[in-house]
Amino acid sequence: MNTTTHDDPYVLRADRDGIATLTLNRPQQFNALSQAMIAALQIS
Repeated sequence: MNTTTHDDPYVLRADRDGIATLTLNRPQQFNALSQAMIAALQIS
């Protein structure tokens, strides 16, 4: 089971070969967009 805590980032970023992969990290909320997640996407 994959669990996240309040300290975990909303968006995970991995850079490889010039490509950035963003992974939404709110599985308990089915990755629903929230104001905090939108803000995290804007700075990613």
